[in-house]
Amino acid sequence: MNRVALLLLLIVLQVFCFSCQEIEDYPYYLRRDTHVSLWVANATDGTVTYINRYTNTVMGTYKVGASPSRTAVDLEGNCWVGNRGDNTVHYVRTDGTTTLYKGFSYPRGVALDRSGNVWIANSTGGTIQKIGTDGTISAAVAIAGANTLYGALVDSNGYLWLSDLSLSRMVRVDVSNFPAITQVAVATGSNYGFTIDANGYVWCGTGAISKIDAKSATVAQTYSAGVGSGTTGICAGPHGKIWRAGGSVLYRLDPDTGIEDTITLPAEVAGARGLGADDMGYVYSTNYASDNVCKIEASSGQVVATIPVGRGPYTYSDLTGYIYQTVTMK
Repeated sequence: MNRVALLLLLIVLQVFCFSCQEIEDYPYYLRRDTHVSLWVANATDGTVTYINRYTNTVMGTYKVGASPSRTAVDLEGNCWVGNRGDNTVHYVRTDGTTTLYKGFSYPRGVALDRSGNVWIANSTGGTIQKIGTDGTISAAVAIAGANTLYGALVDSNGYLWLSDLSLSRMVRVDVSNFPAITQVAVATGSNYGFTIDANGYVWCGTGAISKIDAKSATVAQTYSAGVGSGTTGICAGPHGKIWRAGGSVLYRLDPDTGIEDTITLPAEVAGARGLGADDMGYVYSTNYASDNVCKIEASSGQVVATIPVGRGPYTYSDLTGYIYQTVTMK
């Protein structure tokens, strides 16, 4: 082999090795080999159902506390769930083993931060608590003026966002120096569930939809009620659309045009409450009155699967871990 050929071979090998290193170090939240878990809190049964959303198969239904409400899914596909009926939180692994945490007050918000800490929003008393990565539970810290905290998510800047149902507002909390906190309230009108998209906007609203700039904590735009109001769950779906749950139908908003269309659910579906999205182009609705979950192809609006779960599925949160992977960890 002559010197030129040898030099070319060495260059090729260096490029190959560098490419391998890049693939190995590629950010976890952008990789396609993430988990395929979907977790649904069944409020009536006091259980959570673990679904493989690739195969649309129920992998297990596990007992937790009374009246579970919100779920958060970690990077390995395991689940945190708040149980408002007995003031507990459970960590449930995909194999069904659980860890119990006590000392909360009607927890209705559960969110993971970038370091793996778990933030609990207590609906009664309007306080937050942290479960550290070592399992330590903090004392409750009050959110000024809050009473009915109804959800929690962490954005890409590390801010904890809370839905304050009783005061029709969202609250952004800087928890970087917890238990010292700094909070900013954003008036939005009525809201139940809320979502954060990959572009740094918080979306909420039961009728009119508020689009909030997460960095400045100001309302960037408000969309009229369109064809539907009185909704509960909301999620940022694929292709930039914002989805809302509305009982027997779903509403899909195109933020660029302001046009909202309707997705009709099958006859066997009733009481759509919560919504979640994934990185495979699907949206999921949890249907409280019919005890099932619908898997919807986001682009066409077609329901491709209806999956039975426990009684009273009542999940407004990040039930697939999609927001955690693509927003919080960004």
